[in-house]
Formats: sequence, C-alpha cells, structure tokens
Amino acid sequence: MLGAGVSVGALARRGPPVSAVIAPVDADLTGSVPAWLTVARSTAGTRCAASGLIVAEPANTARVDFDPVSHAGRGVLLERQSTYYGPASEDAGGTGWTNASGITVSPVTLNSPLRVSDTVSRIGGGPQSYSGTQAVGVPSGTGLTQCWLLRNFNSATSGILYRDNVASAQVQATLTWAAETAGAALVSVVAGAATGGITCTACGFVDCGGGWYIAWAAFTFPATTSAHYARINPAQGPVGRYVDVAAVWVTDADATSPPSYLATAGSAVTRTADVLAIDWAQLAALPLTLVWTPLAGGAAQSTVVQPGQQPSALYGRLTRAYQ
Repeated sequence: MLGAGVSVGALARRGPPVSAVIAPVDADLTGSVPAWLTVARSTAGTRCAASGLIVAEPANTARVDFDPVSHAGRGVLLERQSTYYGPASEDAGGTGWTNASGITVSPVTLNSPLRVSDTVSRIGGGPQSYSGTQAVGVPSGTGLTQCWLLRNFNSATSGILYRDNVASAQVQATLTWAAETAGAALVSVVAGAATGGITCTACGFVDCGGGWYIAWAAFTFPATTSAHYARINPAQGPVGRYVDVAAVWVTDADATSPPSYLATAGSAVTRTADVLAIDWAQLAALPLTLVWTPLAGGAAQSTVVQPGQQPSALYGRLTRAYQ
C-alpha cells in the first residue's frame, strides 16, 4: 500500500535514468569493429582490404580482414607474435639474395596483391631443375615458414626448398600448376619426404586472385644448423621456365597456416601479438561470447568471457561477439 501523497508516477521517476540502462549486444565483426572492442599490438601489421590488396595498419589498430578473391569480410585478424627474416622481401633476387645455376631475374610490371602496376621479379631461365634464388642467414632456431607471393609465367612445376648447408640436405614442397601459361591456376603444394633431420611439417596455398597465390611451406630442422637457405626453384621441369614473385617472407617458427605479410629490407622485423581488449563499461553485465575461426581453417569456435575479464591468447579471425 502506498503512503499518503506518493503516486505511482513518482516512484517510476525514482528509477535509474534511461541513459544508464545498457542493452546486450550482438555485433557482426566481419566488416567493422565496435567502440567497446579494441586490439593492442605495439607494431604495424597487414591485412587484406576489401579491395583485395594487402595493406598495412599502424600499431594498436584492429585488422579487419577480407577474402582476397570474393572480398567478403573474414573478421578481425588476431595472430601470435612472429619475427620476419631475410633480405628485401619485395625484391626477390636483388640485394641479399643469391641466384644459382644460371637463373635470371628481371623486373616486370604487373597488378599484384600488393599494389596496382607493381614492379615484381620474374625469376627463372636456369639450365637445371635446381636453378633458384635463395636467402641465406634465416633464423637459427629449429623451425621456419616460407611464404612466396607468386604467379606462374610458364612453369609446369616449381619448388619451395629449405636447405641445411651444414648437413648438405634439403627438403622441397612441390608446386604444380594447371598449365604452362601465365596466370595459370596453382593446383597443389605437396611436401617431399623428410631427410637429414629436415621435415616439411605443413604446406599449402592461398588464392589471391588474378593468378596470384601465397604458396607456403613450414620446416623443422636440427638445432645445430647454422647455414640456412630459404629458396624458390621456379621450374622443376621443363627447365628454363619462370615464375613472377611479388614478395617473400620467412618467419621464425613452423606454422600451421601462412603468417600475414610484413615487409623486410635486410634485417629482422618483429610483429607483436594481437591482444584483444573489451571495455566492459559499455556492455551489459552479462557474459560475452566471442565466435572465431582458426587461422589454419576448420569449424568456427566460441570463447565465453565473464563480465570484467579479458580474453587471453585468442588467435584466429573473430567474426561475432554477443551477450
């Protein structure tokens, strides 16, 4: 029973102001990031833009990633820390690279996944199947991953190699093209048998459109190795053929998926990990479910974060967040 002089309307006005009521959220993260979700990363990183081009983002900026062919949104890219090694990543065959067995390198202008009217390296022409271009002095740990952003010119098969020059042993991942024509489709990347303590632990390719692919291979090797070669053999047969290379990057561990691109110019560059942060003051006091897909592929997964807490070591492409 209400006391004298107190109306129902007056009691309603004593409740919290409307502005203080926060509704639960359901955010699609495949095209943009809400203000309550941020990514800390102390270094620059790259992503595939909606245009299909690989673009750089500054430190502490969320990387909203898009499919390079369909241009559909893939979510917020979250990666572990990686160190990138090697000479000039966009001048394969130039300074810091060694060209072996009669191979030639010519600059040509093509539209690449990096930029329109890009100057890329046309590599090949050697008289032996083991003609190639290679970088020396990649990391001295026990694993690395090579990524080659390349396009066929007239090869039938090509090869990504890791060579341990101490043990004089190497393992190759073989690239097979659909035809010996410029821009032909890449059909497969297959690891060769392990030898000399070297194993190709994973390999594959990513279609980037326009005949361009990221062909990649991850290797482990003995800890005693001190002379490393990261190498592309443009033509395994017939010899004397070419591939076009827009960029190459080598990272410091054997990965299960290709790490994002980062330019190098003769010295190591580290991209720090992406750390997701939630501003709980902007959210309702409810658990937050994060939906993400692993970088190596597979079914979507979910992680539940309790109010006031922060997610840790979440790596993949974040696609949705809801309460």
